[in-house]
Amino acid sequence: MLIAFRKSDQIARILDPTRGFKLTEQLIEHRRDPLTGDLSIVLPGRQNYVKHFFETDEQFLSDYAEETKKGCPFCLPSVLTTTPEFPTELVSEGRIREGDAITFPSLFAHIEYNAVTALTPNHLLKLDDFAPELLKNGIRASLKYINKVHSSNPDVKYAALVLNYLPPAGSTVVHPHMQALASSMPMQRLIELLDASLAYFGESRSNYWMDIIEIEKKTGERYIAKAGSCHWLVPFSPKGFYEINGILPEKNNLLDLTEDDVLSLADGLSRILRYYKANNVWSFNAAIYSGPLGAKSEHFSVNLKIVARYGFRSKWVNDRWALPFLLNESEVFEAPEALTPMIRKYFL
Repeated sequence: MLIAFRKSDQIARILDPTRGFKLTEQLIEHRRDPLTGDLSIVLPGRQNYVKHFFETDEQFLSDYAEETKKGCPFCLPSVLTTTPEFPTELVSEGRIREGDAITFPSLFAHIEYNAVTALTPNHLLKLDDFAPELLKNGIRASLKYINKVHSSNPDVKYAALVLNYLPPAGSTVVHPHMQALASSMPMQRLIELLDASLAYFGESRSNYWMDIIEIEKKTGERYIAKAGSCHWLVPFSPKGFYEINGILPEKNNLLDLTEDDVLSLADGLSRILRYYKANNVWSFNAAIYSGPLGAKSEHFSVNLKIVARYGFRSKWVNDRWALPFLLNESEVFEAPEALTPMIRKYFL
């Protein structure tokens, strides 16, 4: 195995006015992702200082949801009249249905093939209301779309599924939904993961995603649990707050996923969202990354990333400032090793 967990501990020194200007030292950890080499800054013990930024003003959100519900295109019955339909040669019924989930084309596509799935008739959900069945239906409907796209155009090889919940996560619609993205051109992060995974395979003749599972299981510091066919862990060098990764080690791309895989992803996501809710988090982003559709990729495994976002309130602060947005440095306010045991409780 070529996996190495590299970090450099540095110290910031200040004369702290909250302690009578006493000389105070703060630990700054610079960590490097063992696959991509991406850097992140870990600030252990800083979570209590920033915790209130994650808290949502629930009355403000309730009022906002009620206001936006009136013209919401994803609510019933509007979703059947105001959202686009797929060309009949792609989806004969116009839209894809899976339980309460309804999938349709994005009115304003972000990529050549872009579908939106309204997950539920409910306009607003608390995070502990994202039940496994709800998430399973959304993922299944999205996968049906990806399958139809690739069958009709085999050149479309790159795909991902994403969830953005509430405005702090970049969602312009409150109503719970997810998106399926597919293209003949790989998305930036996807190509970085594929290239790094291939380089690792070339040097080690083994699959990074399988190796990281094994090494994290042995150390136990960041490994959470296996639930169904999916392994869950906290990354060594996180890119976002409360970041959790899920890995399906035997599956190369989204078309490989079985019913059990879909249920495993949905169940794990639901557990993590329950943890978020218990910590007053309302907003999040999640992505499921795929290897090239229809191809056997020994070097890549389907994997998921979920991160919490700041709360929603009238006096709102965005967590994406110049450090991550322009300097490409990420920072988190607690060590991944401290987060792991707290998440693990939700997988028992």
